[in-house]
Amino acid sequence: MLAGQRASHPATAVAPPPAPPLHTLPLVRDLGEPDYRASEPSWRDAGSPTARVTVRAVDDQLEVQVAVRKSPLVFRSPDAPDPALDNESPDINSDGVQLHLWREGWAEPVAWLAVPEAGTPIVRVRQSAGGDDAPPLGVSWHETSTGYEMTLAVPRASLAPEFAIDVLINDMSAHRERRRGQLVLSGAHGERVYLRGDRQPLDRLLRVRIPS
Repeated sequence: MLAGQRASHPATAVAPPPAPPLHTLPLVRDLGEPDYRASEPSWRDAGSPTARVTVRAVDDQLEVQVAVRKSPLVFRSPDAPDPALDNESPDINSDGVQLHLWREGWAEPVAWLAVPEAGTPIVRVRQSAGGDDAPPLGVSWHETSTGYEMTLAVPRASLAPEFAIDVLINDMSAHRERRRGQLVLSGAHGERVYLRGDRQPLDRLLRVRIPS
């Protein structure tokens, strides 16, 4: 090698990142501390809220069951004044559930924010993402001795055999203006809940398959 010349090294191939796992329904996960996006209080300081999320195909519906264990429940009243915090929907600052869905062919994910109205069978639902072609969503809820349960359902015909999903469970305290945290089906990964609004990036959704 002549002076001043650099040694050449063969190019090293870079392996592509592994494909995200594909989960076959039914999908059942128990969410706790590793899945909690906190604000200032830790998961333990927040009372250690937990939830079991079950995603399954039932007849002609995709059904998402969410069983939340926490006390006390803090549901934002429909006639509560809008605190106008962070240019976000006020209903994120309440106990409630966010459902995020995507399938091939949709221009963007579809998402809903669902908040029960205490003492009634009513669930207040707001579509927070997606266009006019979003599938219809059915929602019901009831209070339990340890918290509450909510069932969300969309027609299977509106989905492909493989699609992506995430479920976020907002956790509110009566002593706060903003939500205290949220449990995340796809995992919290050490993140904080600040300034996330009712959004969830597409690459965080879980890939799932409906068995034939």
